[in-house]
Parts: sequence; structure tokens; C-alpha cells
Amino acid sequence: MQRVVDSIRDGTWLTRERLTTWCALLIAGYICMIAWLLLGGDGIRDALGRPIGTDFANIWSSGQLVLQGRPQAAFDPAIQRPFQQHLLALSPGLFYGWHYPPMFLGVAALLATLPYLAALALWLAATGATYVLTIQRIVAVDRRDTNLILLLALAYPAVLANITHGHNGFLTAAVFGTGLMLLPTKPLHAGALLGLLAYKPQYGLLIPLALACTGQGRAMASAAATVAATVVASIALFGWTSWEAFFTHASYTKETILENGAAGWFKLQGLFPAIRMAGGDLATAYAAQVILILLLAASIIWLWRARTTHEVKSAGLILATMLATPYAFNYDCVLLGAAIAFLAADGLQRGFARYEISALALLWITPLISREATALLHVPLALLVQALVFAMLLARVRRETTSSPRLAHAV
Repeated sequence: MQRVVDSIRDGTWLTRERLTTWCALLIAGYICMIAWLLLGGDGIRDALGRPIGTDFANIWSSGQLVLQGRPQAAFDPAIQRPFQQHLLALSPGLFYGWHYPPMFLGVAALLATLPYLAALALWLAATGATYVLTIQRIVAVDRRDTNLILLLALAYPAVLANITHGHNGFLTAAVFGTGLMLLPTKPLHAGALLGLLAYKPQYGLLIPLALACTGQGRAMASAAATVAATVVASIALFGWTSWEAFFTHASYTKETILENGAAGWFKLQGLFPAIRMAGGDLATAYAAQVILILLLAASIIWLWRARTTHEVKSAGLILATMLATPYAFNYDCVLLGAAIAFLAADGLQRGFARYEISALALLWITPLISREATALLHVPLALLVQALVFAMLLARVRRETTSSPRLAHAV
């Protein structure tokens, strides 16, 4: 028993051979699942009668509305629902709403110039390539490990969720991860990338704190300029009415999806939905989420001012960002792949702390089971694992500031 405990503590159970084998098996399973969805369907619908790439339906159909000269209609469920169902021949019970600010309509419109399946394939291939490249650049190991990092990036279970949902997790991970990676050497480029995250504003809450407390004025200015430029561009392209529609119909996302859990509480990853799933009222859920955000903000200020590596700070910011938002689904966990990569890069350079390898492995595998486990047990597994890894990260930095030794072990 002690040998088992020691192997979990030191991470020696996670050998290169096991990693390679498990990743290959997972990827093979993903291929089989995707093939079943594609071959079992008819045209653009999968074996379960949903549009292939499910949530990509909202991007493509919204792009079609833009091409028709009706960008503001994308935000109105009363217009979007029948339009989407007619366009994709969906059953009346299926609807995939548009929840993004108008600057993302430009991407939707470009994709809508292609047939649905071609647009989906291009979207996933292009954003998937940037995600993989980002992970490889963050870890930046020698050439002999390139194939292993590629396997880990592709086998990460959140990748399957993002592919089957046709979502933007790849893009978010690439933009956020590359922005943080470039921050020490190219702050203007980093700020521009971080500013692009305005298309998912729930992920930008803690970034200004991290930049401000470390004196990253150039990056902050670049990020602000990027946000302003995308807003102005969206107004020029789609009119102010698109922003009016966005703010008017934001209540649909807030009330229907977040507060009332129309998509299913078990699909959301945060504290707010966990409390609602447990029967808590809105006031309790909002209060708890606000308290958590304040604690995370204080933690990020402390972490980014602490004497630790940029990789650790970057991983902490990504983890805190995921914990701070009440609106994140399992496909959004692709972003955590960048956090894992930053911590792996730090560990490979300086050695891993006790239990760190096992904790990272747990964080990596969680998206494979979190959604189903949460639905079955009503336990927010993803939230708990993310909180555990973030707490371990803070504890490690605290030990480092008091010169505690770290365990030198690398996979």
C-alpha cells in the first residue's frame, strides 16, 4: 500500500509508455465515436438526429443571417429558432442560441460562405491546429518529446467534447495560451491576443488584475486598443443595432441558460450552477459566486506578485479564470489544456512538487467523466478538481517563498 501511495506522491506511476498507450487508445476511441456520429446520420445530422457539430449550428446559421443583411436577428431567439430549424431541417425541440458579442459575427459570416459541413471542417481544423501549436510551444521540449506532446494534446478529453460540439474551445485556448506565453517578451502582441478574448467576455474578468499588479502597462493598452478596435469594426460592419440586440437579448442567456439551467446544470462547470443544481436559490448562488470571484481576484494579485515562474502564474490565471466564470461548459475545458501545459513546462524545467504529476493527470482526465458523473451523482466534479489543482498551485508557491525543497522528478 505504501508503494502505491509513494508512486502517486512522486508521479512515478505515470510512465512514458503508459502515457503513449493510453493516449493512443483514447484517440482511437474518439475516432470511432466521431465516425459513428457521421456515418449513422443523414447529411448534416448525426446518428442522434442533431446537427453534426451541434453548437456549430448557431455559428453557421447566425452567419447566414449576417449574409442576408440581418445581423441583429442572430441575437433574437424568436427569429433565430425557426430560421435555424428551417435552415438545418431540425426537429422543433432543437435550438442552439447565439450568445456572443457582435465582433464574433464576422467569423460566423466568413464561415457561412461555405456549405455547413465544409465550414465545420475548416473551423475545427484551423482552430485545432492553433491549439496544438500553442500547447507544443508552451511546453517547448526537445524534439524527441514532440510526438508525446502531440498525443497528449490530441487525446485530452476536452478535445473530443469541443469537436463533437463544433465549439470554440480550441480558439480560446490558443488565444489565451499564446497571449500569456508572449507576455514577458512581446507585451504588445500578448495584449492584442488577450484583447481578442472579448468575444467571450466571461474569461476577461481577472486578466486586467494580473496585468495591472505586475506593471504590464503596454500589454494593458494593447488589449484595450484591440477590444476598442473590434467593437468599432463590428459597428461599422453590422451597425449599432447589433449591439442593441446583444444587450437586449443577453437576458436569454442569463435567465434561460444560467439561472434556470435549460441546457442542464450538469453541463456547466462553475460554482453558481453547482449551487442551483443542489437546490440553492438565485440569491445564494449569486452571493457565493461573487465571494468566490473576490477570493480568486485576491489570489491572482498575490500569485502574480509572488516570486515564481511565469509558467506558474499563467497556469494559475487560467485556472482562476475557469473557476471565476459561472458560464463554462465541458468543451470550454480545452482552455485548461494550456494550464496543464504551463505547469508541465515548469515541472520539466525545475522538477515537480509532490502529488503534482498525479494532480495534473486528474485534471487532464476529468473532462472524460465529469459531465456524466455530475449528472449521475450531482457532484460538481470538474469544479472540485479545478479548485484542488489551483489550491495546490497556491500552496506550492507559498512553500517556494519560504525556500521549501521541490521534488525533482520528470516523466
